Amino acid sequence: MESTLTTRNVVKELTTGQTIKLTSFEDRMLKRVYDYLAGHATRQQFIKKIEAKKEEVSVISTEVKKMITKEANNPEQDSMVKSYRVEQRNANEIQTDAMFKAKDELHIMEEKFKQFENQNHKIGFKDVDVLLRKLGVSMPKKNIEFMIWEVDEGGTGVIDWDEFQLTYYRNILDTTGAEPCTFFHVLEFFTFDEQHKGYIIEDDCMEILFARHGSGKLEKELEFLFGDQLRAAGGNGTLTLSEFLSATLGRTGRRAVVS
Repeated sequence: MESTLTTRNVVKELTTGQTIKLTSFEDRMLKRVYDYLAGHATRQQFIKKIEAKKEEVSVISTEVKKMITKEANNPEQDSMVKSYRVEQRNANEIQTDAMFKAKDELHIMEEKFKQFENQNHKIGFKDVDVLLRKLGVSMPKKNIEFMIWEVDEGGTGVIDWDEFQLTYYRNILDTTGAEPCTFFHVLEFFTFDEQHKGYIIEDDCMEILFARHGSGKLEKELEFLFGDQLRAAGGNGTLTLSEFLSATLGRTGRRAVVS
């Protein structure tokens, strides 16, 4: 297997004071995952509100089109209505105003969302909590806070870009099992789940595991992660985040953090 992970190295001087070395592929991969995790909770709120407003605009626009078509097909009736309602706005006009108002509100929401996306975000408690819950993992608040604390070199209560890279680098090199790894395994899941499906399949993991462990250990690592879920073992070849964390945290005796 030829891996795209064996590309040139990128040496970085972090604000945490450490120097790390990643492949260019890892650098891009980590940035993709960080951008997804950082600000995730607020981003999802924006998306939910924007989608609801789009639906509102669509419904009102459809009603306006129907009313316009009806009036066009009944010009005499429309003329009679207008003659008796000189001072009163008709339903078409009211709906049209509501449509333009909803469109203006949608535009404002989208502009605010663009401004939000252009800001530098960090990974906080709400981001991790929302992601875990969305993927079916229940973790006590104190455990999430402790997981962040283990990575938070600056003591700010959040994880910034340099701290994110550092915990990945330390865990990749760790051979003792002593390195704090709970958050690492969460981010690792998202390195595999590039399309944000909410689960991973064997093919998602093979290239990264090959580059990390080599061909000699690839099969063993897949067996460790997927166990009975391996296709070769008769499984469906998929893992949820809960199953992934149970396998990886079980290696270091931290299974209890996931409930």
